Amino acid sequence: MLRAENGNPGIYESFYGEVDDALAAGRYVASLPNVDNKNVFVAGHSVGAVLACLVAMMPSPYKSAAALDGYLDMEAWAAQSPPAYIPYDRADREEVCLRNPMAFVPSLRCPLTLYVAEDMRKVNERFAAGATQLGKTCELVPVPGDHRAMVAPAVTKAIEWFRRQLEK
Repeated sequence: MLRAENGNPGIYESFYGEVDDALAAGRYVASLPNVDNKNVFVAGHSVGAVLACLVAMMPSPYKSAAALDGYLDMEAWAAQSPPAYIPYDRADREEVCLRNPMAFVPSLRCPLTLYVAEDMRKVNERFAAGATQLGKTCELVPVPGDHRAMVAPAVTKAIEWFRRQLEK
């Protein structure tokens, strides 16, 4: 839960300032005395998955990222979403680009696994293929169920994957 969501203060920016919030959360967690700061991970579902991808493209304390059923083509998402969901000028290509993981695949800095239900597979496949082609660690893992039903099995798979990352 980030700025202006679920009763939190702030202004909803739709995948812009929220990335800063997620990075700050990671730095805070990594600074805690009872946390192994070399093994901090980030995961998110839906909107959180898009944020996890954007965070994985920035310098951060996160060792690996897991994105659960995010729509990673924000250009297409912004074009088809109701205006109330878009607090920026979607006619401004730079505003859209800044929020679009698909525009920054070469910037991927940490290993990323994309867990997807069937309806999100196509857009996530394009991202994973582009990342893999660039030599980035990015795996696509299909998960049964729809957007909501896939969450529990995907979280289980992500935890297993994060545990394997501890060994590296």
